[in-house]
Amino acid sequence: MISRILKLPFGRKSFFLFGPRQTGKSTLVRHALQGREHAEVDLVLEMENALFAIEIKSVPMVRAGDLRGLQSFVEDYPEARPICISAADRPYMAGDIPVIPWQMSFKADYLDL
Repeated sequence: MISRILKLPFGRKSFFLFGPRQTGKSTLVRHALQGREHAEVDLVLEMENALFAIEIKSVPMVRAGDLRGLQSFVEDYPEARPICISAADRPYMAGDIPVIPWQMSFKADYLDL
């Protein structure tokens, strides 16, 4: 692997890693966390009375195996409500995790807010 000059701020509570698609963000995180226990999700939203763990997929069909990071996060934080937002046409379940079309994710009534 090419030596990187970017040092990820592990040990802190959280951080964001932004960049265009296919530039190696996930590979960098996997490599940096190699040998550590971790649960990577795309977004964690903490509200007064709810904790949401959100995974975002650009494909219409998401399977439970595609959501291992989300499942691992929920094992570590059982109070979290897992949600996968995708390019699906309709909501469905991938194992125990609801997969919802991205258009629905902007409706407050869907998340009981």
